[in-house]
Amino acid sequence: MLRIPAILEGEPYHSLDVRAIDGIGGERLAELTQVPLLKTHALLRAAPEKLIALLRTPSRQVLDALAQAGALLRRDEWRFGSLSRPAYVAAVAASTGLPPETVGAEIGEMADLLERMEEITRVQLPASEEHPLDAHRYAIKGREVGYFPAGRSLLVKLPGNIPTICVYWLVPLALKRPVVLVPPEEDPFTHLVLVEAIRAVAPWLAACVQFLPCEEAVWSRLLDGVDQVILPQSLARHARAEKTHLIHYGRSKLLVCGDWDEAAVGVAARRMIWNHGRTCTGLTSVIAVRRGRAFAERVAERVRSAGPLALFHPQRARQIDAVIESFVRGGEVEDVTGRPRLLENALLPTVLWVKQPRSRAFGLELPFPFITVAEAEDEARVLELSRDALVLSVLGGDPELLQRLCCDPSIHKVFAGAHAERGYDPLDPHEGYLADFLYRKKAVRLS
Repeated sequence: MLRIPAILEGEPYHSLDVRAIDGIGGERLAELTQVPLLKTHALLRAAPEKLIALLRTPSRQVLDALAQAGALLRRDEWRFGSLSRPAYVAAVAASTGLPPETVGAEIGEMADLLERMEEITRVQLPASEEHPLDAHRYAIKGREVGYFPAGRSLLVKLPGNIPTICVYWLVPLALKRPVVLVPPEEDPFTHLVLVEAIRAVAPWLAACVQFLPCEEAVWSRLLDGVDQVILPQSLARHARAEKTHLIHYGRSKLLVCGDWDEAAVGVAARRMIWNHGRTCTGLTSVIAVRRGRAFAERVAERVRSAGPLALFHPQRARQIDAVIESFVRGGEVEDVTGRPRLLENALLPTVLWVKQPRSRAFGLELPFPFITVAEAEDEARVLELSRDALVLSVLGGDPELLQRLCCDPSIHKVFAGAHAERGYDPLDPHEGYLADFLYRKKAVRLS
């Protein structure tokens, strides 16, 4: 039985209290250590000193260490903690239902993130200086602006294994903020692999990442003991006023203005099945200004032949199917895909035509290739349906409409024209730049 430790102060930690990690077929994959509350007290007390030590470390040294960890991930012979590369791929595939070939490719994505961290953090920072975090200030027309951490301790709790979600703790670390990381219970493997890679090349930097699996009661107490928190929006009920940065659900949308053609249908189909529908920048909904139902039917034809792109625990698959079916039975939507969507523990790509314009089904975010399509009869309706989107991709539309969409604070990214298929890129802000949350401008005169 694989026993997965916590990593505290750069060293493995095992406790008698463990949580089982089961595969989607019910098989036992591993046991994950649960860190007791008492063990966390010392970590929080040490947080201010750890922050000062990391701030004193040159940014170049931090970025080089992360790039070295990325290079290590590319080496076929490197073991993923106690797992070989094939064993790691098998474990993640079994716990998430993602195909092994997808999991294997994600190792390269993790390496890319680590190796590009200098590029990623450059767009996060507010100045032209190479490393404003080293001097804690930057200049604007000869006047210095102080730039200091907005807190001394940072808690990050993240979902699943998709590598891009790891940016939420890798960017803070690259920006010289120590991190207390609470991994997901269902799949801690991806986060652990990144910590282990950093630990292998730079133990001093790994000591600034506390990989801390724990029970609900422990992390709830941690919420009160830290200065800042990064949480997924599904945990918004635990947010602590201004000290919390929420990761957007997703609800990425495609707006098709005017007449559409098969190229537009292709954009929707590709964005829908991208990364097995698991990521927040994958397509959730389509707004068609004309012939909305026909558009839905054409996308359905494109994806109908696609097999199950990902599997789930059977209970989870039934729960997702029941959510969709409740809207179908209520007459709000019509499933135009034209075949059963649930096959044991697999959900097939599904397209819903929204018959009732204000149905809560529109914008529904589900973790498999699934979209809802609605029609907007005028610009006011276009603006209404476009709201609350992480990514709004626009085909057609005049410049004035695009400006209105960009000015809506609930729409976080607008990609138009040739950029409509742009999905995830770590250089783009993800509902704001993390540096704006982690650091504050201050008026200081020290010399």
